[in-house]
Amino acid sequence: LIIRLSSLGDVLLTTPAIAALKEIHPEIEIDFLVGERASVMIEGNPNVSRTIVFRKNLAGVFETLEALRARGPYARVYDLHGVMSSALWSIAARAEERVGPVHQALSVFFTRRIAPRAARTVDRYAEFFHDVNLGPLGRPVYGPLDTNGRARAFLVANELAGREFVVLAPYASRASRMWPLSRISEFIDAWRGANTDPPIVPLAADAAHDARPRVRSS
Repeated sequence: LIIRLSSLGDVLLTTPAIAALKEIHPEIEIDFLVGERASVMIEGNPNVSRTIVFRKNLAGVFETLEALRARGPYARVYDLHGVMSSALWSIAARAEERVGPVHQALSVFFTRRIAPRAARTVDRYAEFFHDVNLGPLGRPVYGPLDTNGRARAFLVANELAGREFVVLAPYASRASRMWPLSRISEFIDAWRGANTDPPIVPLAADAAHDARPRVRSS
Protein backbone atom coordinates (compact mmCIF):
# COMPACT_ATOMS: atom_id res chain seq x y z
CA LEU A 1 0.00 0.00 0.00
CA ILE A 2 1.27 3.46 -0.94
CA ILE A 3 -0.18 6.52 0.76
CA ARG A 4 -0.06 10.01 -0.70
CA LEU A 5 -3.28 11.90 -0.01
CA SER A 6 -2.56 15.12 -1.93
CA SER A 7 -1.71 17.31 -3.83
CA LEU A 8 -2.14 16.85 -7.58
CA GLY A 9 1.51 17.33 -8.51
CA ASP A 10 2.89 15.36 -5.57
CA VAL A 11 0.63 12.41 -6.32
CA LEU A 12 1.65 12.55 -9.99
CA LEU A 13 5.34 12.50 -9.05
CA THR A 14 4.95 9.17 -7.23
CA THR A 15 4.17 7.39 -10.50
CA PRO A 16 7.77 6.88 -11.77
CA ALA A 17 8.67 5.07 -8.52
CA ILE A 18 5.51 2.96 -8.80
CA ALA A 19 6.38 2.04 -12.39
CA ALA A 20 9.92 1.07 -11.38
CA LEU A 21 8.65 -0.99 -8.46
CA LYS A 22 6.21 -2.85 -10.70
CA GLU A 23 8.88 -3.40 -13.33
CA ILE A 24 11.22 -5.02 -10.80
CA HIS A 25 8.44 -7.01 -9.06
CA PRO A 26 5.65 -7.57 -11.62
CA GLU A 27 4.06 -10.18 -9.37
CA ILE A 28 3.13 -7.78 -6.56
CA GLU A 29 -0.14 -5.91 -6.19
CA ILE A 30 0.11 -2.20 -5.44
CA ASP A 31 -2.77 -0.34 -3.82
CA PHE A 32 -2.75 3.45 -3.57
CA LEU A 33 -4.59 5.45 -0.89
CA VAL A 34 -5.26 8.98 -2.12
CA GLY A 35 -7.53 11.91 -1.34
CA GLU A 36 -10.61 12.46 -3.46
CA ARG A 37 -9.37 15.57 -5.28
CA ALA A 38 -6.03 14.06 -6.28
CA SER A 39 -7.41 10.63 -7.17
CA VAL A 40 -7.63 11.59 -10.87
CA MET A 41 -3.83 11.37 -10.98
CA ILE A 42 -3.83 7.67 -10.03
CA GLU A 43 -7.09 6.18 -11.27
CA GLY A 44 -6.48 4.20 -14.44
CA ASN A 45 -2.76 3.76 -13.76
CA PRO A 46 -1.91 0.26 -15.07
CA ASN A 47 0.68 -0.24 -12.31
CA VAL A 48 -1.85 0.22 -9.52
CA SER A 49 -4.07 -2.73 -8.63
CA ARG A 50 -6.61 -0.68 -6.72
CA THR A 51 -7.07 3.01 -5.95
CA ILE A 52 -8.60 3.62 -2.52
CA VAL A 53 -10.13 7.10 -2.48
CA PHE A 54 -10.41 8.86 0.87
CA ARG A 55 -13.27 11.35 1.10
CA LYS A 56 -13.01 13.96 3.86
CA ASN A 57 -16.20 13.26 5.78
CA LEU A 58 -17.33 10.76 8.39
CA ALA A 59 -18.78 8.40 5.80
CA GLY A 60 -15.50 8.60 3.89
CA VAL A 61 -13.52 7.56 6.95
CA PHE A 62 -15.64 4.43 7.40
CA GLU A 63 -15.51 3.66 3.65
CA THR A 64 -11.72 3.87 3.69
CA LEU A 65 -11.45 1.73 6.81
CA GLU A 66 -13.66 -0.89 5.19
CA ALA A 67 -11.61 -0.83 1.98
CA LEU A 68 -8.36 -1.29 3.93
CA ARG A 69 -9.90 -4.11 5.95
CA ALA A 70 -11.09 -5.87 2.79
CA ARG A 71 -7.71 -5.56 1.05
CA GLY A 72 -5.47 -6.05 4.07
CA PRO A 73 -3.56 -6.84 6.03
CA TYR A 74 -0.81 -5.52 3.77
CA ALA A 75 2.72 -6.86 3.67
CA ARG A 76 4.10 -3.31 3.60
CA VAL A 77 2.82 0.25 3.61
CA TYR A 78 4.76 3.29 2.37
CA ASP A 79 3.67 6.65 3.78
CA LEU A 80 4.91 9.14 1.19
CA HIS A 81 2.93 12.03 2.64
CA GLY A 82 4.34 12.39 6.14
CA VAL A 83 1.39 14.03 7.87
CA MET A 84 -0.66 12.93 10.86
CA SER A 85 -3.57 11.58 8.83
CA SER A 86 -1.37 9.54 6.49
CA ALA A 87 0.46 8.02 9.48
CA LEU A 88 -2.86 7.06 11.04
CA TRP A 89 -3.95 5.40 7.79
CA SER A 90 -0.66 3.49 7.67
CA ILE A 91 -1.47 2.11 11.12
CA ALA A 92 -5.03 1.28 10.07
CA ALA A 93 -3.68 -0.74 7.12
CA ARG A 94 -2.41 -3.40 9.59
CA ALA A 95 0.81 -3.85 7.64
CA GLU A 96 3.67 -6.07 8.74
CA GLU A 97 6.08 -3.25 7.80
CA ARG A 98 5.39 0.48 7.84
CA VAL A 99 7.83 2.79 6.04
CA GLY A 100 7.59 6.54 6.54
CA PRO A 101 9.52 9.79 6.97
CA VAL A 102 11.61 10.23 10.10
CA HIS A 103 10.26 13.76 10.67
CA GLN A 104 6.67 12.52 11.08
CA ALA A 105 5.29 13.09 14.60
CA LEU A 106 4.01 9.50 14.66
CA SER A 107 7.19 8.00 13.21
CA VAL A 108 7.52 5.89 16.34
CA PHE A 109 4.87 3.65 14.76
CA PHE A 110 6.95 3.10 11.60
CA THR A 111 9.09 -0.01 11.46
CA ARG A 112 11.46 1.80 9.08
CA ARG A 113 12.13 5.56 9.10
CA ILE A 114 13.45 7.34 6.03
CA ALA A 115 15.21 10.73 5.81
CA PRO A 116 15.07 11.57 2.08
CA ARG A 117 18.07 13.56 0.80
CA ALA A 118 17.48 13.84 -2.95
CA ALA A 119 16.85 17.27 -4.48
CA ARG A 120 14.05 16.20 -6.83
CA THR A 121 10.69 15.19 -5.36
CA VAL A 122 10.44 12.19 -7.68
CA ASP A 123 13.81 10.92 -6.39
CA ARG A 124 12.89 11.55 -2.76
CA TYR A 125 9.88 9.28 -3.19
CA ALA A 126 12.16 6.61 -4.67
CA GLU A 127 14.30 6.69 -1.50
CA PHE A 128 11.41 5.22 0.47
CA PHE A 129 11.83 2.06 -1.61
CA HIS A 130 15.56 1.80 -0.87
CA ASP A 131 15.19 -1.88 0.04
CA VAL A 132 14.04 -2.56 -3.53
CA ASN A 133 16.84 -0.52 -5.18
CA LEU A 134 14.76 1.08 -7.93
CA GLY A 135 17.79 2.52 -9.70
CA PRO A 136 17.71 5.66 -11.89
CA LEU A 137 14.16 6.88 -12.45
CA GLY A 138 14.12 7.51 -16.17
CA ARG A 139 10.45 6.58 -16.47
CA PRO A 140 7.93 9.33 -17.26
CA VAL A 141 5.14 10.35 -14.92
CA TYR A 142 1.80 8.71 -15.64
CA GLY A 143 -0.97 11.26 -15.99
CA PRO A 144 -4.77 10.93 -16.13
CA LEU A 145 -6.36 9.18 -19.09
CA ASP A 146 -6.19 11.13 -22.38
CA THR A 147 -3.65 13.59 -20.93
CA ASN A 148 -1.29 13.05 -23.86
CA GLY A 149 -4.01 13.63 -26.43
CA ARG A 150 -5.12 16.88 -24.84
CA ALA A 151 -1.52 18.03 -24.44
CA ARG A 152 -0.80 17.43 -28.13
CA ALA A 153 -3.92 19.37 -29.11
CA PHE A 154 -2.86 22.27 -26.88
CA LEU A 155 0.63 22.36 -28.39
CA VAL A 156 -0.68 22.36 -31.94
CA ALA A 157 -3.27 25.05 -31.20
CA ASN A 158 -0.61 27.31 -29.67
CA GLU A 159 2.04 26.60 -32.34
CA LEU A 160 4.34 24.94 -29.79
CA ALA A 161 4.59 21.45 -31.28
CA GLY A 162 8.21 20.44 -31.69
CA ARG A 163 9.51 23.52 -29.86
CA GLU A 164 11.15 23.95 -26.47
CA PHE A 165 9.14 25.95 -23.95
CA VAL A 166 8.87 26.68 -20.24
CA VAL A 167 5.64 25.96 -18.35
CA LEU A 168 4.46 28.34 -15.63
CA ALA A 169 1.76 26.88 -13.35
CA PRO A 170 1.30 29.55 -10.66
CA TYR A 171 -1.74 28.11 -8.96
CA ALA A 172 -2.57 25.76 -6.10
CA SER A 173 -5.54 23.99 -4.55
CA ARG A 174 -5.90 26.80 -1.98
CA ALA A 175 -6.25 30.48 -2.86
CA SER A 176 -3.79 31.45 -0.11
CA ARG A 177 -1.05 29.55 -1.93
CA MET A 178 -1.84 30.91 -5.39
CA TRP A 179 0.16 33.64 -7.11
CA PRO A 180 -1.77 36.90 -7.73
CA LEU A 181 -2.05 37.93 -11.36
CA SER A 182 0.18 40.98 -10.77
CA ARG A 183 3.05 38.76 -9.62
CA ILE A 184 2.59 36.48 -12.62
CA SER A 185 2.87 39.49 -14.92
CA GLU A 186 6.01 40.67 -13.11
CA PHE A 187 7.60 37.26 -13.55
CA ILE A 188 6.70 37.13 -17.23
CA ASP A 189 8.13 40.62 -17.81
CA ALA A 190 11.37 39.61 -16.05
CA TRP A 191 11.60 36.41 -18.08
CA ARG A 192 10.95 38.16 -21.38
CA GLY A 193 13.56 40.77 -20.49
CA ALA A 194 16.24 38.16 -19.89
CA ASN A 195 15.23 35.48 -22.42
CA THR A 196 14.13 35.61 -26.02
CA ASP A 197 13.73 31.86 -26.17
CA PRO A 198 12.25 29.45 -25.15
CA PRO A 199 8.75 30.92 -24.81
CA ILE A 200 6.93 30.75 -21.49
CA VAL A 201 3.57 28.95 -21.40
CA PRO A 202 1.34 29.71 -18.40
CA LEU A 203 -1.35 27.31 -17.28
CA ALA A 204 -4.31 28.59 -15.29
CA ALA A 205 -6.69 27.04 -12.80
CA ASP A 206 -9.49 29.46 -13.72
CA ALA A 207 -10.18 32.55 -15.80
CA ALA A 208 -9.24 34.92 -12.96
CA HIS A 209 -5.66 33.61 -13.02
CA ASP A 210 -5.37 33.03 -16.76
CA ALA A 211 -2.19 34.84 -17.80
CA ARG A 212 -2.18 33.57 -21.37
CA PRO A 213 -3.54 36.83 -22.85
CA ARG A 214 -0.80 38.65 -20.93
CA VAL A 215 1.85 36.36 -22.47
CA ARG A 216 0.52 36.81 -25.99
CA SER A 217 0.79 40.57 -25.59
CA SER A 218 4.42 40.35 -24.41
